[in-house]
Amino acid sequence: MNKKADSLIAIAIIAVIVGLLYWWMQSGNIHEWKEEVKLADGRTIVIEQKRRLEGRTMRDAWVSFALPDISDKPLLWHESLSPLVLNINAGKLYVVAYPLTKTELAKYGNPARGYVCFRWVNGAWKQIRFEDVPSAIYRSNMLIWPLPENESRLLTLAEKNGPEYNGSPKVQAELKELKP
Repeated sequence: MNKKADSLIAIAIIAVIVGLLYWWMQSGNIHEWKEEVKLADGRTIVIEQKRRLEGRTMRDAWVSFALPDISDKPLLWHESLSPLVLNINAGKLYVVAYPLTKTELAKYGNPARGYVCFRWVNGAWKQIRFEDVPSAIYRSNMLIWPLPENESRLLTLAEKNGPEYNGSPKVQAELKELKP
C-alpha cells in the first residue's frame, strides 16, 4: 500500500471512532431500577424508574407504576426532569420534579420555585402550578440521589431513606422537603 491509501484508511478509522463516540454521548446510558414508594394514604407501591444520562447529566426520566384506583392501565410519567414526589392527595395523583440544568429549567417555563409539577387529569399528565400541589405531599418519597449501583434488585423504603441514598447529608434539604 502507498502512503496516500494508508492516510485515507487512518482518517476513515478516526471518523468512525469519532462518530461512535458522538452517538454514544448523545444516546447516553440508561439506568433502571425498582423502588418502594410510600404514599400519603399509607400504601406502599413499587414503581419502576428509568433515567437516561448524557455523561453525568440526567436528561430523561421515566416512572411507571400501577394504581388501580386511578387507572385500570399502568401509568407512565416521562419528562426531562428528576422526579421527587409521586403521591396522592384527596384522590388526585401528583408528580413533582426538578430540572437539573438551565436548559430544562427554561424548557418548563422557569418555574419560580424551581419545581415542575404535574397532576393526572382525564388520563394524561397536566403541568400545574406549585401552588396547586397540596402541602400534605411536600415530602419527597422517591429516590433523589445517587442512582442505585445494583439495578436488578428492589430498592426498599429503608434502604432508600438510609445514609447511602436520600438520608445522606449530601442530599439538599429542598429536594427532601419541597419549599413553598
